[in-house]
Amino acid sequence: MTSARTVLPDDGGPPSGWVPVESRWLGLDRRTLVPGIVVAVVGIIMSGVLPSVSGAIAWSDPIAPGDRVPVGPSVVVAPPVGWQLTSGTRSTDDPVTGPAARAELTDGGVTMELDAEASAGELGTTLEAVTDDIRASADGAGYVPSGDPVRLSSSGGLSGVVQRWTSTTESGIVAVLAVPATGGDTAPGVLVVQASGPGTALDAVVGDVDATIRSATTDSAR
Repeated sequence: MTSARTVLPDDGGPPSGWVPVESRWLGLDRRTLVPGIVVAVVGIIMSGVLPSVSGAIAWSDPIAPGDRVPVGPSVVVAPPVGWQLTSGTRSTDDPVTGPAARAELTDGGVTMELDAEASAGELGTTLEAVTDDIRASADGAGYVPSGDPVRLSSSGGLSGVVQRWTSTTESGIVAVLAVPATGGDTAPGVLVVQASGPGTALDAVVGDVDATIRSATTDSAR
């Protein structure tokens, strides 16, 4: 037995999806071709061109004479003139969230990081913890301390210890300074300063790093 089929009448119109010849280019629908090209070009610019341009623009926020950089709620340092401030604020800024707990500066391939941290007891204990982290990092492969830690006092009366080091690819310096409580809401802490660069790059700016460490003071001592 043959099943019955329903045959739709042919109304003489073009089939669904048919594109007129005058709207075609190389077999493609010109009405959707241009918007598609625009979308593709925008995608290429956003994914490739803009990041390349952004990466080619050098960061420029140099320290000027008289600039002071706060680190945490109570410590202020005077970075070397000309170094680039890549993270953190100046004391003349008015950040919504208050002083940053971290600042970072760069010059000549050397990066200097300053962190306000909670006190872990003796300064030597904190210094050992920091150097252990460096030793365990990729940059610290072949870590060798350059002599024994040296004690120092900053211009603001903060006492600390400093340790220089070298590795197979880097050289660096670590300083830990004790930060006393300066108010009912501020507990004792430490300022940890780390500076490092490839090879012997640190040697050219070690005086700048030393001056930054020794400039550390508290708000109450300014």
